[in-house]
This record gives sequence, C-alpha cells and structure tokens, in this order.
Amino acid sequence: MIVMQIELENNSAPSLKDFIEKNDIHGIGFDLDSTLIDTHSYVDEGLFCVGMTIAEQLEVNISSEEIAFEIVRISREIYAENNYRPMLMPDLCYQAVGRYKSEEFAIEMKDFIDDTLEYFYLHSPEPYSKTKYVIETIRSFCLPIIVHSDAQEGWTDIKIQRLKEDIGFTLLYLATDLKRKKGFESWKEAVTQIERDMSEMLIVGDSLKSDIIPALEAGCKHVVWLNHFGKELPEELKGRVYVITKIEDLLYL
Repeated sequence: MIVMQIELENNSAPSLKDFIEKNDIHGIGFDLDSTLIDTHSYVDEGLFCVGMTIAEQLEVNISSEEIAFEIVRISREIYAENNYRPMLMPDLCYQAVGRYKSEEFAIEMKDFIDDTLEYFYLHSPEPYSKTKYVIETIRSFCLPIIVHSDAQEGWTDIKIQRLKEDIGFTLLYLATDLKRKKGFESWKEAVTQIERDMSEMLIVGDSLKSDIIPALEAGCKHVVWLNHFGKELPEELKGRVYVITKIEDLLYL
C-alpha cells in the first residue's frame, strides 16, 4: 500500500464499495469533530467572540477585530503545541488570553470569558456539506457505522442529534471524556459496540494523535487521515495510511 492523495474528480479511482469488498472490510468508524462536522470553524467563531469581549476591556490603539484575530492565532498555536489534541474551550481561552497579555489578566477576565462561552456547548457545529451524502452512501452498503468522539457525553449527543437532522437516523457513538484521552483502547471499545474487530474496520479521522496512530496500534489495517491543512504525513506512517483532504474523497478510495 502507498500513501495516496485522492481527489474527488478522479473518476478513474476505484469506488469505496470496491475498496471495501477487496479488503474484506465489515464496518466503518468515524471520528466526529472536524471529520463529519466542521468543529474547526465553530471553535474559531467562539474564540473570535471571546477575543472581541476581551478587546472591550482593553484601552489600546488597535481595533477589536485585530485583538480577536490575534486571540484566534494564539489559540491555534497552543492547540499545535498540545499535539492537536482537543482541549476544553474555556481552558484554551484562558491560556490564549494569558499568553496575549498576562496570566493575571486572564484570571481577571475569567467571568467575561465564561459568559461569552455560555452557549458554546449547547449547540453543534454544522456538518460538512457532503457528510450526509457520504453517510447515506456507506449505509447503502449495509455496513455498520460507529462514531467515536473525544468530548463530553452531553455535547457529543447534541452533535449526533444535529447530524440526525440531515441524515434521518441516529448514529451509534462512543464519547470519550477529554480527561481520559481518546486512544487505542477507546477505539477498540467503540468498535465492540458494532460487534466488530479492529482488523476488519475502516477508520477515518482528522487527528494523527487521537485517531490515526491509535487505530493502527489497535490493529486496524485500513486507516484514512482527513488532512485539512496539508500537513506532512510522518515518515513512519507512510505506506500505512490513506490521505484525503475532504470527507467526500472517502468515496473514491
């Protein structure tokens, strides 16, 4: 197997159905955030709102928007330093504001940050435009689907219900709390919910640390990395992982 960059318009590529049959795949596991739903954009919007709130408390000669964009930039920097593992939104904001000005200032702004984020975990990011089509196509193959999320149970359920509005049914899922950390054990636990073994699964996710590497460690032979940002695949993973840039590319493995 070689690393493949798969383009949707490449109609000469074998279809996902052919890929599944050829490789004796009996189930598909999806990460949720930034795989089926656009959590990146949702988080950026929340961070920008926090930045605008913080800007209102500062007496400086730059615009509120500039401050807000800088808070977003710093937050992305912190996220990268955390090996792209999910973080609780308030914790990310406290760190970003602290780095922007000072830890003391972040403590002073805690109530403002908390008030701004009051509704963050009460709503869902929007599904990607092609998520419905991908799920419906896979369902037509009569394959079981499991979703594995590294987030609180309550927020995960809100996102699953949002997906239900589009696809018409509730996806089976496992929510792994951030404190526990999503890994190969939790991926194996998720797959047992559809009575499958990792060796017969196709796993799809956007995080190398939380999805791709754990799935391989758990014994999955067919792993797809949804690479949103054009990052380089680590050398040790080349030859073991398929790479796509959009969720709909999955249909053209």
